[in-house]
Formats: sequence, C-alpha cells, structure tokens
Amino acid sequence: MRSYIVLTGIIMLCLASASTADVIVETKTDMEMIGVGKVGMEQIQYIKEDRSYDESTTILQSKMAAMAGGKNMKNIQIVRLDKGIGWTLNPDKKSYSEYSFEQLKSQMARVGMQNKAAAPMGDYEWETEISKDIGTEKIMNFECKGIRAVSVGVNKNDPKDSVFITNEQWFCDELPGGDEFVKFSDKMNEAIGGGKGFMNQMSMNPMLAKFGDQFGKIAEEFEAVEGVPLKTVLIVEGTINPMAEAMGGRELDAEAKAMMEKMGITMPEAAPEGGHHNLISLTSTVTKIEEKSIDDSQYEIPEGYKKQ
Repeated sequence: MRSYIVLTGIIMLCLASASTADVIVETKTDMEMIGVGKVGMEQIQYIKEDRSYDESTTILQSKMAAMAGGKNMKNIQIVRLDKGIGWTLNPDKKSYSEYSFEQLKSQMARVGMQNKAAAPMGDYEWETEISKDIGTEKIMNFECKGIRAVSVGVNKNDPKDSVFITNEQWFCDELPGGDEFVKFSDKMNEAIGGGKGFMNQMSMNPMLAKFGDQFGKIAEEFEAVEGVPLKTVLIVEGTINPMAEAMGGRELDAEAKAMMEKMGITMPEAAPEGGHHNLISLTSTVTKIEEKSIDDSQYEIPEGYKKQ
C-alpha cells in the first residue's frame, strides 16, 4: 500500500508542476473507486525553476481508514530535474530514499506490465465524441473553458461488456505562474518517459489497464488545447464488475461479503438492467496558485535525515 501511495504521489507530480518562476500550487482531489471506497488527496507544491518539493496527504474516507490504523498517509517528494534524481522523505523516521529517473522509468514500465498481465487488454471497439465548448466555469475567480471527451467501448468478444469514459477538463488562458506550471510538467514527463496529460497518467491504474490505449488517445485530444488545466473530472463506468471478474466470475460467500462490508468495500453482483457500475469517479481541482519567492533550502534533504 505504501509503495502504491509513493508511486501515486510521483504521478501526481506529473499532473501539476512548474518551471522558471517560484510558484506555490495547492490541489484537492476526491476519488471513489469500486473495491476501495472514497479517497481524498490534498497536495501542495513548491516549484522553483527545475526543482519541485511536493507534499501530499492521502485521506482514507471509508472504513478502510481503520484498516490502516485510522491515519492519513503523507508523502513528500523532492524532484531535482537538474540532477536527474528525486528523494522520498519520511518525516516520522527522519530518513529518505533516493531514486534516479532511470529507476523511475523502469518502475513505471514494470507497473504497466504487471497491470496488463493481471488484467489482459480487452478487445474493445471505441467511439469517441469530443465537445470543445461545454461552457465556462470560474475557478479561483479565473474564467475557465471546459472541454469534454466521451468514449464508449464495446468488447468485440462479449457485447454485454461495455465501458463508458467521460473526461472533462477546464482550462484557464491567463494565470499567474501558469506557463511555468505547464513547462515543468512537460519536462518531468519527458524525464521519466511518461505520456503528457492526466489521462496518460491514469492509464497506470491497475483497474484501467485492460482498456488499452484509449486513455492515451483521449489525452491527445486535450494536448492541443491552450491554457492551464485547473480542474479535471473523470468518470469510468462499466457493465462488468471488475472485482467479480478478478475472482474468476465466482460469487463471494456470505462470510466473505460480510468481511468486505466491514472494510467498507462494496461488490455489487450485477449492474442494474441497462445500467453500469461506477468503476472510478475523480475530481481534481487547483484551489490556490501564487508566485512567491522560495528559499533554495526547500529543495535539499533536511538536516538530520539519514539515507535508507
């Protein structure tokens, strides 16, 4: 679980970061995933040229919090693009671990292969509709324009297996620190060999691996949009319950169901007639961004920390 949170934190770095000016960015993310429940993340980033200090807190909002001792999980990453390395800090133990971008590339590639092995890619036929003007929304008093992509996939080998992906992103043209925000993100993605944009990063999620390259194709539609994405909404629904699918189609017995309910994990047996399961729903919003001078010491290993 801890390694998953660390990798998630690194991926979140790719989604929102900056470059030449000193910028502080705060982001709030709420996610609900079948088999996991509700999870929140609060993130603050301090960005200076090609350096980033990222502190995120993962908040377990379901009964799974009790399984983790009822504690929120904090993840601190320092990224040094100028050195080609990053550090993960552990404030409780006053220790840190170091990784190179080459190691991170290998780790992400390994996760991708493991995901595909665990959930073989389905043979889906996709239809995608892009709406390039769904109106405007004010975020932090900035006027943002919305774009929506809706993809529907039907499994060629099982017409009852269909997937519905809805992704909305809200872009702001004029934003203090906005150019730096995007530049660092691009540099970070290039350094670790990841695709640009939120949807490419979401393809790392184990539950979504079976949908193949569709997330990357949606990401391509958003790459040409000018501005900074301040809000992202993602909804993935399907007629097949992936939790039951992972069990080989077997139904859980009463004892197993009771145990999972105590953990706050729900496993619906079947989608309602003509309906579908909500596999993942996520909303991520930048809640604050400001240009402010940041001391160089923010991007160094704190005094007294020992290498693991």
